[in-house]
Amino acid sequence: MSRVFRMILIVMLTAIGTAPCCPCQASTGLNVLDASVSLNTAVRFFFTPGNYFHTPLIFRVVTSQDQRLNTAPMLPEGRTVYISAPEMQRLLKGLQKLGLSWRESKVKIEFGDATEITPDYRLAITVISSAGTAEAGFDPNKICQNLAPLDSALSTPRALWEFQEFRTEYKCAVPGFNGQKYPDHWPWNLPH
Repeated sequence: MSRVFRMILIVMLTAIGTAPCCPCQASTGLNVLDASVSLNTAVRFFFTPGNYFHTPLIFRVVTSQDQRLNTAPMLPEGRTVYISAPEMQRLLKGLQKLGLSWRESKVKIEFGDATEITPDYRLAITVISSAGTAEAGFDPNKICQNLAPLDSALSTPRALWEFQEFRTEYKCAVPGFNGQKYPDHWPWNLPH
């Protein structure tokens, strides 16, 4: 065999031999969860098991002077909880520790109307940051064990309560949880 032919053959065999080792999800060079936190950073948790529609839980960043901090209004996109930038940074770090496979894109999506989200077989997590959008999910049977450690990321009382309340909707036991602490969460408690 000629030297050139052997070199080509070696290169081809190396390429073929390493192809199965590469994950099917190609690296985008992004790291959405590590991007700097800004007022545009948001995280959405969503899962509807099928018996009835479960509203997505969304965390958004606001400044410490913003009146929305420590509130959680129901908006068309879902229950929207306003937290500080340090809380969001801790939440993103906690999500990284879950060991999920994130699909990333430079495209920054808008959450939009929650009723138009395509239901998924898993708990879906969507992160929007200055770098783009990241999406991951996991088996809904692991909601309780996977989400409970994220409580430590949240220091705003309403944010922590909403996150714990979200988990109780999936039959998670949350020690010491008072479901009536924020009566304005429940639509039947709102003034008419």
